[in-house]
Amino acid sequence: MRECCRKNTAFFYIVFLAILFMIKIKQEELCIECYKAVTNPICIDCLKRELISWLRDFEFNARARQFVLDNLEVNFSNYEELIFDMECIMCGKHNVALCNSCFTKESYRILKSLRVEKEVISSFLGLFTYWQSDKEFEREVEMMI
Repeated sequence: MRECCRKNTAFFYIVFLAILFMIKIKQEELCIECYKAVTNPICIDCLKRELISWLRDFEFNARARQFVLDNLEVNFSNYEELIFDMECIMCGKHNVALCNSCFTKESYRILKSLRVEKEVISSFLGLFTYWQSDKEFEREVEMMI
């Protein structure tokens, strides 16, 4: 009789943990690109505003700024219209579809394609630090800088 009770208890414990796990996954929105949890929910529009401000501060000419924005638009245009449960912590819109790390990595690749100086890339990566939890990207950055 005790063996039966142990098996039932173990079964219910496993089911209980599975339900808790599913609830946790439901609560955390995942990035559409990398499928990792979005821990710092900032929408693409707000991230683009930060990037535009940085580009102006670094005195990128209008043509280079437009190139960066056009490329971001091509890469992320499908995500901007999506509605999610997670609110942007900056503007309050419900359109957080992408983690900041994926946005930063794509912006980095676009800047790199412009062949900007290493100091400019270093400044960008120093301000947009969202990528630092991605070890593979960190190795790419270390090789570049």
